[in-house]
Parts: sequence; C-alpha cells; structure tokens
Amino acid sequence: MKTILRKWLPKNTWKNIKIGSSTSTMHSSSSERWLLKYKVPVLFSFVINNFAHNVVIYGYAEKNNEYAVHFGWGGEQYSKVIMDKDKMWSYFGIGF
Repeated sequence: MKTILRKWLPKNTWKNIKIGSSTSTMHSSSSERWLLKYKVPVLFSFVINNFAHNVVIYGYAEKNNEYAVHFGWGGEQYSKVIMDKDKMWSYFGIGF
C-alpha cells in the first residue's frame, strides 16, 4: 500500500500518509471525508452481492453520492469507474 501511494503522490505528501484500517459489519464512516480533508486517495474494501474487492477511491460527487474508483487493474475501463456510495456501504461492507 505504501509503495503504491508513494508512486502516485508527490514526495512532500509522504509524511502525511497514515496507513490504518477498520472493520465492521455496521460501518458508518465516510471515505470522502478522508479524501477531501487530506487530499489523498482512500483504499476501500467492499462486498456487494457476493462480489468482494478493494478499490482506490480518488473522487467524490456529493450531488450524486458517488465515488470515482480505480480497481487496480490495467485498462481504462478499470481506472475510471463510478460507483454508488450507498451500494458500497452495504450492511456487510468492510471499512477502509
């Protein structure tokens, strides 16, 4: 994780990076708060209908309550994905 973030972010932001995690079946955190407050991408793990994956959230549209996410795979179709926040934060969602 640190290696990926250091590759993407300028050197002057490295000292501000905190690697942390939380897990809960009733998580109420808002990834966009971290994204907007610290101006860094947020790694997020989620489960939707037996599909589980980790994504990097790098954008948030408050009007539509949607995240811009990158799945970590090659190809533009995986780097510019819009996901509905309410679907990602399901009852069994895993926090960031």
